[in-house]
Amino acid sequence: MIYIDKNVRTSGAYVIYENLFVFQVGPTSKGDTLGVVRLGGHKEDEETAVETAKREVREEATIDITILSSPSIL
Repeated sequence: MIYIDKNVRTSGAYVIYENLFVFQVGPTSKGDTLGVVRLGGHKEDEETAVETAKREVREEATIDITILSSPSIL
């Protein structure tokens, strides 16, 4: 079961595609160093977190994903 919090504003995913880890490199939250950034972005209208993650990955990496499992939201 995937728990969806209606207050979630962003969503994303870490992706394995053809046995390779798909990622972006971007600034850390402090902005002073680079790190691995998940594919994702802001939720649109009434999207669920899963719908947002799928759309964002499609937009950023031009691949369609299937959610295999999802961690619990604490």
